[in-house]
Amino acid sequence: MIGKCLQEIREKMGFPSARAFYQHLESRADLEFNYSYYKRFENGQTLPSSKVINNIVALLPAHFGEELIMAFCSANFPSHEHLFSTGRIKLPTMAPKPKKPKPGQQTVIVQRTLTERQVGLIAKTQHHYYLFLLLVLSRHPLKYDDLLVHFPESALKEALKDFKNNKIAFIDGEGIQASYPEFRFPAADGKSLSELYRILDQYDSERPKFFTMERLKSAEMFRRISPRYMDLILSHLDVLLQTIRMSEDVDSSANSEVISFSLRFHRGKLPG
Repeated sequence: MIGKCLQEIREKMGFPSARAFYQHLESRADLEFNYSYYKRFENGQTLPSSKVINNIVALLPAHFGEELIMAFCSANFPSHEHLFSTGRIKLPTMAPKPKKPKPGQQTVIVQRTLTERQVGLIAKTQHHYYLFLLLVLSRHPLKYDDLLVHFPESALKEALKDFKNNKIAFIDGEGIQASYPEFRFPAADGKSLSELYRILDQYDSERPKFFTMERLKSAEMFRRISPRYMDLILSHLDVLLQTIRMSEDVDSSANSEVISFSLRFHRGKLPG
């Protein structure tokens, strides 16, 4: 069933052959599977893993991605197949009804860990890094002319070429967008990555100025305090950070504000 669903999606997207569709996916992002494996599950010879399905869903228009997820659930829970028929699964009556996603809008969030090479390209210049931030924050594909508002054309062309060649971003008829809705930076477990992150930290400090963002609050302190207040300060900071993490609405069209927030909190002993 899932193979048939995938084949129908492929044909609706205008790809008559499995190889052409696979090459289309591969051109947009790194894949968790090769072509022979793809052929096996499209032909119904094997059931793909959730990791593979997530990989494909992230590269499909939202309505096709949801179709594929429903087919995957149906294949994994055949005795409950009736639950996954169109219209059978509904939100609780007390839950607010989500707005209908716009064409191409991604509703399934899939994270991808960046490779060290990709991190190196993102840190290559300030323009590379800020373009990366714009792409991953964007709720829809970006137009080239809109990006020229923030970037010199030569720098934009260089960054787009690097990102496209290394599957950080892709360009199609709709515009320019990140290969995945979310990227995760790998742990700094080596000297080279640590140095790259030091560069990104420097870029972060200049980010609000580059994007001409409005300053709402600013504070710099270097003072003595009683150790009795340390736990209280840390707990308040945790609440603040958690509040920021929770401030993203499920309906992405409502997330119209972008904030730039940096926090460095240190402690130590000094003479005197």
